[in-house]
Amino acid sequence: MPVTVRRRKTLALGILLLLCVGAGVASPDARAAGIDARVTGPFSMGARVTKAVNVRGEHVGQRLTRKWVIVPRQCLGSICQTLELDRQRSANQHTRITLHRTGPGDYSGTGVFYVALSCFGRVHRYGGRAPYKITLKVVAATEIGGVMFAQRISASYVNRSRTDATRCPLGPSHDAAEYTGRLKSRLPTAPVARFSVSVDVANDVATFTDLSHRTRRGARLVSQLWNFDDRASGTLDTSTLANPTHQFSAPGDYVVTLTETNLSGLQSTKTETVVAPGPPSAAFQYTQSGDQVSFQNGSKPGIGDAPVVAWYWNFGDSSSGSADTSTLENPVHDFSGPGSYVVTLLVVDANHRGAEASETITVPPS
Repeated sequence: MPVTVRRRKTLALGILLLLCVGAGVASPDARAAGIDARVTGPFSMGARVTKAVNVRGEHVGQRLTRKWVIVPRQCLGSICQTLELDRQRSANQHTRITLHRTGPGDYSGTGVFYVALSCFGRVHRYGGRAPYKITLKVVAATEIGGVMFAQRISASYVNRSRTDATRCPLGPSHDAAEYTGRLKSRLPTAPVARFSVSVDVANDVATFTDLSHRTRRGARLVSQLWNFDDRASGTLDTSTLANPTHQFSAPGDYVVTLTETNLSGLQSTKTETVVAPGPPSAAFQYTQSGDQVSFQNGSKPGIGDAPVVAWYWNFGDSSSGSADTSTLENPVHDFSGPGSYVVTLLVVDANHRGAEASETITVPPS
């Protein structure tokens, strides 16, 4: 289940010291630290104007509602180094600013916007220049799949002075505001990781196809990481390709893992056992009565259980002519005379892989 974390501002209790005439009041900055979380999506921001000097349409105490859209950048888990902020201003104007991480859940950035000013009946689109600073803090977040996502933020906006490029100077002008906001979109979901695999049994090369997909509320997929469970292959044991191939270093069962990551940093994994086939094992037994020997095939399938489909016997008895070989599974051979004979069985499985076994058989004089 998602886990929600909230932190509130706390005020440290202290002693207020009233000093001499002209002395001020000292109190510590007791704002709580922010929460490291991905700040992403649209936020509905409630603003309260705290300063407004010679700014048309603004006054101290004024309440405003604005829409901010934030895209996180350079993220690792819950920590992002920058935030790209699209900030709605009055008259539905928008400015963009990059905020940089300054501490856990804290971001800050500076920017400039221009305001239209009227002078002698002419509107100067870029008549006023307003440099400003925005600081942002994550105050509530929810964990999804090990990644924290911001649900509530606070922010401050400060413009300390504005310049007037027209011939109608307005005099000193500046403003400031405090913001609180909530995420207006649903929290993201993890992707669904899936893949298919086909193995070329002739050379143990596996071809993988990524079938992963995003969920309805999930962000687009951005990366894949494959682990083939084949440490003997060294650096080739992993891949970041969408549809890689891998030649296994030896026959065996390998637990292949695909980890899929989406733009929100959420991950999903899928594992599947992939079999790199091995050759069969050849073996046989026999029973002997004089110069007649009955052979019983004892071969078994190799890794992957591909069945044995062909048997090639050579009895080492060239004097027996065409009877010296057989393709029966359990043949009988009459040896041409007393002596020692090296009998060889070659078996081939359905993957066209072979194995052989040999035994020396002695035929006594009759």
